[in-house]
Parts: sequence; C-alpha cells; structure tokens
Amino acid sequence: MPTVNINVTKDKYYDRSTLNVHGTDTTIYIGGMVTFSATYMRYQSNISAPLADVPANKKITSALLYFYVNTISGTGTKKLYAWQIANFVETSDGIATSYGTIPETDISLDTQGKWYSIDITDFAQAHYVKGNDDCSIFLSAIPKPPDEAIGYDVPTYVLSSREGSNVPYMAITYEDLPPNPPTNLSPTSETKLNNEVIRFSWTHNGTQTGDTQSKFDLLWSSNGGETWNTVTQSTANQYYDMPADTLPVGSIIWKVRTYATSGLVSEYSDQAAFTSAGEPDAPVLTKPDAIENTSTPLIAWTGTGQVMYQAQILQGETVVWDSGEIASTTGQAQVGTALADGASYTAKVRIKNQYDLWSDWASKAFTVDFEVPNKPVIDIIKDLVRFSSRITISNPTPDSAGGFEYNEVYRREVGGSWMRIATEIERDITYEDCAMKSGQPYEYKVRAVGTYGYMDSDVKFSEVKVKDSQLASLTDKSLYVPLRYDPKRTISIGAERALMKFAGRTQAVTEFGEHIDKGIALQFVVESLENVDKLIELVESTETLLFRDGKGRKIYCTVGNLDIEELENYWTVSFAIAETSHQEAV
Repeated sequence: MPTVNINVTKDKYYDRSTLNVHGTDTTIYIGGMVTFSATYMRYQSNISAPLADVPANKKITSALLYFYVNTISGTGTKKLYAWQIANFVETSDGIATSYGTIPETDISLDTQGKWYSIDITDFAQAHYVKGNDDCSIFLSAIPKPPDEAIGYDVPTYVLSSREGSNVPYMAITYEDLPPNPPTNLSPTSETKLNNEVIRFSWTHNGTQTGDTQSKFDLLWSSNGGETWNTVTQSTANQYYDMPADTLPVGSIIWKVRTYATSGLVSEYSDQAAFTSAGEPDAPVLTKPDAIENTSTPLIAWTGTGQVMYQAQILQGETVVWDSGEIASTTGQAQVGTALADGASYTAKVRIKNQYDLWSDWASKAFTVDFEVPNKPVIDIIKDLVRFSSRITISNPTPDSAGGFEYNEVYRREVGGSWMRIATEIERDITYEDCAMKSGQPYEYKVRAVGTYGYMDSDVKFSEVKVKDSQLASLTDKSLYVPLRYDPKRTISIGAERALMKFAGRTQAVTEFGEHIDKGIALQFVVESLENVDKLIELVESTETLLFRDGKGRKIYCTVGNLDIEELENYWTVSFAIAETSHQEAV
C-alpha cells in the first residue's frame, strides 16, 4: 500500500501569558505553566496539513503526525503525559474551543533533537471522507486546556515549525477503495416466466475514475435465504441472462456484488425479490385404481395452482376419450365413454395454472375388469308403410352379476361411425327408427348397459326405400303424413348477404355471412281429411319436423305457413319447409 508524506502547511501557537497568537515563528511551543488566580498550561498549538494531497477515492489505512522536538526546558519532569487533539477554531483570543474525538496519547518526550509521532488514523479518515482540504490538529499538555488546573513546573516543549528545519508532516498510507454495492437491480417486485430467459441486471458503482466491472457474484435463493445458489462470471457485462427452466416456481430473492479491475470487491447489494412463474408440477393421479370394475371409471388427481385441466384415456397410442380443456379447479373427471371389458388403458391428466402454462402429463395404467350384462339379441323388421326399421330387443335372463340397467341403440351408415340414436330403453322392447334416408344401407346394434359395464349385440343390417314423400313428427312417431299425389317442388337456396354502400363508390359492395338458407316450396294433393288434419297438427306443433322423399332427401325442417285449397273430393295443400339444424345423436 502506498504512503504519501504531506508537510504541514499551517501552524501557530498561543501564549496565554501574553494573549498573543504566533503564526510565523520557526518554533512552536507546547506545555509550560502560567499563574493567574490558579495555575494553567501556558502554551497550546495548532498545526494542519492538506489531506487533498491524498489521491481521490482512496481508503486511508494509517495516518501518523510526525513532529521534531528541538528543546525541552524547565525544571519539571521531562515528559508530556498526554496529547489532546481537536479541531482548531480560531476565536478573537485565539483559544482552541472545538475538540475532536482522537483519544489521549501518552508519549514520553525525554529526548531533545528527536522525531516523535502520534497516530491520527481515525481523525484523518473522518476528515478525508468529508473532503476537507486540511487536517487541523490541536496539541496540548495534560489535562484538557484551558479550563482545568494543572500542576506546577510543567516542562515547555519547543517543536519545529513549517518555517524552520525538520518540518512537521503527516505520513498517510492508503489503498484503493472497493466499489460501492451495486444498485438499480432488476427484476424486482414483478413476475417472470421461468420457461423463458430471465435477465438479471444492475449498475456497477466503481469508486475509481474509469473503474469498470471485471467480475460479479450473483446469489439467488428460493427458500428465503436459507440456502443460496451462486453464479460467478468474469465479465464487464452488468447483467446475467439466466437460462430458461432454471428457477423453480415461487418467490425468488437475489443480490449481487461486483469486482473492480483492481480485483477489489464491493459489498453485496440490497436484496431484490420477484416471482418466478412457471409450469405447475405434474399432478399426482390417485385414481383410477389398477383394476377398475366399471366401464366409465373416475379419474382423480391432486395438483397445485390448477385453473384448468385436461384428461384423456389412451389405449396404446390411440386416444379413446378426451375431456378437452376444462376451466375448473376440480380434481376429478368421469370418463365420458364406455371402455371395453378386459382391456388395458392409460389415464392421463395435465393442469394449467394462472400464468397460462401447462404441466407435464401425469399418467397411470389400469385394466378394466367388470361383470357385463347378458348379450342382447336383436331382430329387425322393415315397415314399408312408415318406411322405418323396427328393432326387436331381447335381454336374456337371469341377469349376470353385472346386472342390467337399460339398452342403447346405435346406428351407422355402412363403413361409417356409430351414432347413439336412443338410450334408457327398457328390456325386451321394440324400438322404431323412423329417420332412415331412402336407399341408404344402415347397420344397427344394441348395447345392454349394466352396473359396471356393457355388452353389445350382433350387428344387423337394414335398408328402406321411401315412396313418394313424408312429413313426420320427431316426438310422436305415430304422427306422420304421406304426400303422394301430384307433387310440385320448388327448391330455394339463399346466402346471407348485406349490401354496403361507401362514399366514392357508385355501386354497392356485397358482404356475405356464414349462413346459408335452404328450403323447398311444396304442393301436394291430399285425398283424405284425416291426413289434412294431421298436416295441420304438424304445422301447429311449431316443432322441428322430418321431411323424407324417394329422391333420398332427409331434411330436418320447420313449416311456417300452410295453404289449403278445398276441392270437392280432395285438398290441395301448399307449404314451404326451411332446413334447420338438428342433433340426431343422443
């Protein structure tokens, strides 16, 4: 560590016997005694040196005041028992009235023509930090002058001054100051997604001119500072990009310290805190059990931070059921399709948190093993008047341990997907399907649903050809009207559109919507009043109806108006059907 010697640039002493201040003498006097009404120390002195000569932004580690004793006179003991050191404030009578905090120092001054020193480190550090240009030191003999009496025969010490030889000086040893703690920490008091790169930044506060950061130590903790993780890099960059998926979810506190180019290191910064938001932990599946005795088992799980979930059932790699993304904090879902007896499946669940992040999938393998109802037996008879298929269902008894609850009827176009067209059907009953398209081959099966599972019948085939036309109720299968005679059909198709007019254009601009209106204007001759009355009943029901004809049309529709022309032996009826949306599956 370097040391700089700074000569005293100011010195003076005060003679209490003459009340004179001496500032240009080649000597300075300390001690002695004078008698007024009591006995007091005669001489006191003040010397100072420019601390500004110490290079800026340094740390003073040692400061010594050196002075040279020319002469020790008087008949008393040749010893200065203590020095009282203080700031010197010159008043009208030159008395030093403001005292510092440097402790008293015992120095034996028993030899003339010798250098002595006083440790003034604390005093110099305080004045240097404050930026004072000088360091003023007050020297006196014991006790504290000028207010307390001292003993007789105190020696007088004659010191060299700045005007003479052996100029007093201060020897200041210093070292570089470390950087101040970093500031402007970011992130703080915010939320960061931990599946992205998170930038930690700060400001390096060097104390030396041109000082730059050479290294940093960054500490972060996810448990309130009980344990710390350290990142250290030798770089001038006042930031660190933490890789994605490094931080856990939760509150993160962090701090940083920086190194100067000299290698000196700052204290750690104040702590900053922010929230690390990441994907939630995968949920823990508690159900299904390894063996499930039902075709629609319950999936249950526990998780943290859930605002949405998605559940699936897989058979091998094929998804056989998917709940979709459900906004809910519930921890369970009932499988929404019947699983096969004796088959192995995998249940999977993932959850989403408030930060719109999904967890990993949790999975659990299980096997379905349950008692199923007896296999139903079906037979199909075609009704060539109603143009329907009558499905006779027989449920053998006695029931198995799987029990029997109800039947379901399924239909599909040959090679297509099964659609459930009826449910909650009692045992040993005939179900009539009146919604077949003319000329379309269909396959049917009946599923007997029991307490734990189900059993399907054999698949049976059926096809009908509708003659002429027919308008029928969907809720009352006995309510229908055959329309055979003198048919007239006018088909209409209309696209939703709007004509928009704009300034600067002479023609309108057409904008089309997403809806298409389809309809048929119909006219028939009806030969019986009974059928006229049924037609009126259908229109007045204001329900969705089913129109079928021999051309293969199968239209779910509504009828708004009915015109009836009554002739002598028959009636001419006119009405328009408008195609409407209808969900056939149940």
